Amino acid sequence: MQLKYIFLPLLLLVFNLNIYGQRKELVVNNQKFLIEVLKSNTSDGFGQETIHFYRGNKQLLTHTAYKEEGDCSSVSVELGTYKTTANAIIFYSYWATADRMPSFVVPFGFRKQIYSVDKNGKLALVKSEIYIEDYLQKNAKNANFYKENEEWKHLGLAFLHEKAKTTFQQKALKNYIQNIEEKYHSEFVLGKEKKSLETEVRQALKKEIAEKTSDWISGEIYGNVKK
Repeated sequence: MQLKYIFLPLLLLVFNLNIYGQRKELVVNNQKFLIEVLKSNTSDGFGQETIHFYRGNKQLLTHTAYKEEGDCSSVSVELGTYKTTANAIIFYSYWATADRMPSFVVPFGFRKQIYSVDKNGKLALVKSEIYIEDYLQKNAKNANFYKENEEWKHLGLAFLHEKAKTTFQQKALKNYIQNIEEKYHSEFVLGKEKKSLETEVRQALKKEIAEKTSDWISGEIYGNVKK
């Protein structure tokens, strides 16, 4: 991570330049898949790497391996990888953020998705778990859980770290979780399940996390850090 990213202007250019496309074959449950890794970056220095899964000429799904975003005060990364078992493909995702503003440091979290592969090569999502602290867009279904002029910060976010005591606080947490589950198509986990998920994702992406966030030092140039 280059330190210049934290000082990038708010206006980000949208022009992308493909750098390369790497392809390889993957066999799961005696079925062949083609994997293509596409890497691109923008003229302002940010990059993205996406894994595309094909069976024949049909694209089945994509998975983000690396994505970086930022503005004049913050930088965030999404990292991802996968592994295979005898009859499944398991995807891991990780989000980390650094922000010099005195606010919630989001997104931050972990996700695991398991896709089964049947004898005909069909993929099916059989399990998806997530823990994430993230922005949520204010809408008609969750409008009661936002303060005035804070259209991005759902009040339920706070109760991932402190006990929801009142009925309103409990409803806010429940609404936050429901919104996240809809956004990410995953089951939200807390407690022991959250710790287990975090441990597994960190282990799967240990090298990538170290490479992309090792110079994020809280209190210095990167301000508040969650990684």
